[in-house]
Amino acid sequence: MQRRSRLVLCCCKSRCTTHNPITGLHEGEGHYISRSNRDSHARDDQLQRALITENPSFANIPSCKVQVLRTLPVTSRRIPLVFRNNPALSGPFGAPTDHEIVIPNRGMHALTNDSANQAFLEIEARYCELCAFAQRMDPADEMTHLLDILHLELRRLTREKQVQWSEQRSVVGKAYVNTEMYFASIPGSDMRKAGCLVTLVLQFVYFTPRRALRTQLAGLRSLLRAAGVTPDIQDDIPLDARTASKLFDIQPITDQYIACPSCHSLYPYNPGDNPQTSVDRCIYRRTENSEICETSLWKTTERLPGNPIPTPRMKYLHQDLKAWLGRLLSRKDMEKILDSRPHIPPDDPNAGIDDIWLSKVFLDLKDPSGASFYPGRNGEGRLIFALAVNGFNPFQNKTAKQSVSSTAIWLVLLNLPPDLRYLHENLYVAGVIPGYPSLDEINHYLDLLINKLLILWDPGVFFSRTYSNIVGRLYRAMCIPLICDMIAARQVLGQSAATSHNCCTLCDIDYHDFDIIDHREWPKKNCDHMKECARLWRDATSEEEQDFYFQAYGIRWTSLLRLPYWDPTKYAVVESMHAGDLGLLMYHCRTLFGIDVTKAGGDGFSSIPYVGPSKVVTTKQDLRLLKTCSEIVHANAGDLLNRLLRYGHRVLYTFCSDNNIIAPGHSVIVGTRYILANNILDWRRSARYHQPEEVLDDPNDQEHNEPLEDAVNIVPEENVTVTDTLLIRIIRGLITTEERENNRKKAYSQATTENLATLCEMLRVDITDIDITRRRIAKPALFNRIKAFSNHDPTKIDTSAPNMNMLRMFLSEPDRATPRRIVLGSTVMDQVWADMTRTTLPSWITAAPHNWGTSSRGKLSAAHWRVICTIHLPITLIRLWKEDNGRLKDLLDHFMDLVTSIKIANMRLSSPRQVDRYNLHIRRYVSRITTLYPDRKLVPNHHAALHIGDVLQNFGPVPFFERYINFFHHINTNQKIGELESTYMNTSASSANIRAILADNEHLCQIVYEMTDVMDDIALEDARGFRLASILNPNTPNATSRFKSLTSVIEQEYLPLLQALCGAGSRILPEAIFFKEVSIRGVCYAIYGSTARRNSYVQFQLSDTEVEAGKIEQIFRCQYSLAGEDEEELEDVFLVVRTVISIDVDTDPYRRYDLAGFLARPTGGILTVIRMSQVNCHCVITHMIAEYEGLIHVLPVDRLMDSFPIEDNVELEQEI
Repeated sequence: MQRRSRLVLCCCKSRCTTHNPITGLHEGEGHYISRSNRDSHARDDQLQRALITENPSFANIPSCKVQVLRTLPVTSRRIPLVFRNNPALSGPFGAPTDHEIVIPNRGMHALTNDSANQAFLEIEARYCELCAFAQRMDPADEMTHLLDILHLELRRLTREKQVQWSEQRSVVGKAYVNTEMYFASIPGSDMRKAGCLVTLVLQFVYFTPRRALRTQLAGLRSLLRAAGVTPDIQDDIPLDARTASKLFDIQPITDQYIACPSCHSLYPYNPGDNPQTSVDRCIYRRTENSEICETSLWKTTERLPGNPIPTPRMKYLHQDLKAWLGRLLSRKDMEKILDSRPHIPPDDPNAGIDDIWLSKVFLDLKDPSGASFYPGRNGEGRLIFALAVNGFNPFQNKTAKQSVSSTAIWLVLLNLPPDLRYLHENLYVAGVIPGYPSLDEINHYLDLLINKLLILWDPGVFFSRTYSNIVGRLYRAMCIPLICDMIAARQVLGQSAATSHNCCTLCDIDYHDFDIIDHREWPKKNCDHMKECARLWRDATSEEEQDFYFQAYGIRWTSLLRLPYWDPTKYAVVESMHAGDLGLLMYHCRTLFGIDVTKAGGDGFSSIPYVGPSKVVTTKQDLRLLKTCSEIVHANAGDLLNRLLRYGHRVLYTFCSDNNIIAPGHSVIVGTRYILANNILDWRRSARYHQPEEVLDDPNDQEHNEPLEDAVNIVPEENVTVTDTLLIRIIRGLITTEERENNRKKAYSQATTENLATLCEMLRVDITDIDITRRRIAKPALFNRIKAFSNHDPTKIDTSAPNMNMLRMFLSEPDRATPRRIVLGSTVMDQVWADMTRTTLPSWITAAPHNWGTSSRGKLSAAHWRVICTIHLPITLIRLWKEDNGRLKDLLDHFMDLVTSIKIANMRLSSPRQVDRYNLHIRRYVSRITTLYPDRKLVPNHHAALHIGDVLQNFGPVPFFERYINFFHHINTNQKIGELESTYMNTSASSANIRAILADNEHLCQIVYEMTDVMDDIALEDARGFRLASILNPNTPNATSRFKSLTSVIEQEYLPLLQALCGAGSRILPEAIFFKEVSIRGVCYAIYGSTARRNSYVQFQLSDTEVEAGKIEQIFRCQYSLAGEDEEELEDVFLVVRTVISIDVDTDPYRRYDLAGFLARPTGGILTVIRMSQVNCHCVITHMIAEYEGLIHVLPVDRLMDSFPIEDNVELEQEI
């Protein structure tokens, strides 16, 4: 590969071009010089421009030089200064005296002539020259003032040198981070700052393309020229947005790596004059006996004809956590906020908590010394992060089976209150992984993050300066919990898939044990055991040995286990959006109810029950394995446990069943392969042991005396459970009569060896003569057996097999789609769609598509499913099925259990009573699925939902994470996988930093206040979806309006009501400011007569126990003074509300269910005046029909669901 040229073209005005006095321009093609010389020439240009003034005086020339020198960088964020003496061996830094400081580069802390020191030495030398010049002049006031400024600047340079000296000494102490750069003032005039800031906002907040920004900057320069501004001021406006980015220093500090396209192994990458290509191919080995990866890491890119340049095939950009944290701590009031988190538990153990900080898990956290982690001792700062990992399609494809993926890693700083926690400027983006690393490959990326977290844990990181501590402060940090969807969580935790036998991240239940609802029967995971199993997998010498350990224990090594405090049994949080909205709600509608608008629909009954794989052995091969298992248990060898783990779950389960081996404290046989094997081991070595019953030989089995095979090849891979849909596709391809050969070929290509073996087992097809571990041979052999079965060849099939119902179920798919099996058919869906047209939703709710459920609509989002299932379906189904006393009533009760549990799980307050209520509803829901829908089985999401109660109990309100994916989708990229991820990283971090500047720098905001006002107006738009930060912020202005207000006299009808509210004797000013609409913490409320009437129905609190609902008729702000006070005028926002009249509870079918709303008469209610603070939430209003004509259905919906009452119509003590 050819080397990249070390020379660059320089067209500076001071040396490389010639000034033409006629045109006033600098002309010439420039010179090719080194990059370092080009940077030096650029600094000279800056200095020359500063010295050009209209009437320069002798005294102000040095002052102009100082002003320019201040703007020039003296150090690099990534390249440290190089000292002549080793700081680690030379003791602490000693500050120079006033006499020593004016002597450049002298003493113990002198710098070498290394290129990294060039800018520092040059600026220090110029300051010292100016000091010598000023000392030779007469001691006039101007010169004395100049000397003071020069000494101050030299002290600033000394401070930088001191910080870097201390940082390089950190190898003998705590980690040290230099944060001085974050306190440097932004150089340049206000006009330059304003122009650059506007450009950066357009680029990183509104994602304007770079070419458009160049046009904008050029237009700004033209505008200044047209206004008669002098050329030197025009030149203050940069020509490129990248110059503005450097001025404000918003680029993140990152490390670049080359990522292997095959195994995702990482190699440091330092692009520059000479790209490092010494590692041409990946040298990673999965184990010591594995083959080297050998994948090529480089490709050749020809940017200029005849000049090929080596570039990495795939890059990964990782943001430095310590540098990000240093920037955060340099922001105004940030430390005060981080230190103010509550850490004292409430006195009442039954009181609700509203944040994770008061949860049981957080209150029990310990630091390395064993003391309580929070608050820190000796003035230390203590931080806690949550880890979030999520894969997404960078091209925004809406299809469910996307083929392109990127994976993002975030940290959420939980010390911040919820209103600040999820702001872009406060989220740490570790990096965006190109592609989706499989299995343990994600550890390569996690290791980079864990390396920093280990330092933050012990010994901690000392930041040279923070906003509140000019002398610096030490910080320690922890990272818990893990908040991901089920797929990402299992990968990050090193655990197997949700469809494997080791299916649960929180307990040791087996995939086939989902029918066990009683949580007391679930085997608990053991932290020490999980860590030991992960280490066994990591230290295995071959991939075959790794496979054995993974099949035995279901655990791989994860980088999180490097954290000493990480507990894999506690710190994985079941996320409600994926487990609830996308998991349970979508599954219930599509699979349990069934949606088919081409059929009338029925009650969901199916006469064909689901028959899953048998828990006990059924094939001859398994019977042989069971016999050998019995023999080795009787032999009781020292490695009995390892020998037992070589058998599949079905063999071990059958052995436990035959010998009544049940773990102490349990009443059923339950657990993964390891749990069963361990139970057998305990039984064998206890007094309960008895000679196992002999397994009778099959007289037709000629191979039963063969010795037991070694290693894991005895049984196929344990992950053999597949979805019904895949098996249906395979059999449909086999039995179809149209294009028979093509369909069979398609079925063969879709199936795996394990799929076919499972199907043979369900159909009792004899496959004992097929070695299914030899997959290339086994797959066609198994497929031929199944084809013979589909052809009804009696020589190949045991036609007396009891599992023929399974075949009928697959072959009778059209029968299962009959009108009776479909619940959401055209009859119900027509009513649902009609009710949706009569339903008024608050503007912040994402409305479901008007034709959802049709094949033309396609995929729905989690927000759509939540709206459909918690609003629209309850309104319609309760109305339609309220009179039914049979199956439809059971279906309705069952569905409402799900709806109630989902709403409780998403509440922002959590209490023991809510946990009990959630457990009651979700257990009742899950336990009745197979009873009401016998043709369906329980799936992993059902079991995961049963654990959410434990999460609520341990962590409080389920931690939520406002998705960053939508933000990524707005970023401009080159659409090239392997490169666009770096763009995501740089742009997201730059956007966060520019937002932080706008939030913290009052001077800059004052310069561009018109722009910030417009940005605030845009942010106040009540867009659909969640703007969590605005809604949660208690400091957000109580009431703001986007519309014009009107000053008018308060109507006489309102005055008595207002007087009663403010108190007897209070004095109310007669004039008030009336609004049509106000925004409270980002949530819009409007009067009924406005264009935003959909936001006019609210639920409000009249007293501690009395709740009402009504529509807003007026909104006004007025002043008043309380009786007995010193005439101090107060101001508040008031609402005039007309209440609705609820109908009798006994005749309201919606009152039978928790959180289902109520029926009411919209007219005839009383008029009342309330304060804005009394409003609880919006209400969804549906105008009813048929026997409820003239009534409305009122459903309170809180954006954060934190104030719903829970009815007491069900006894909490009821157990399933």
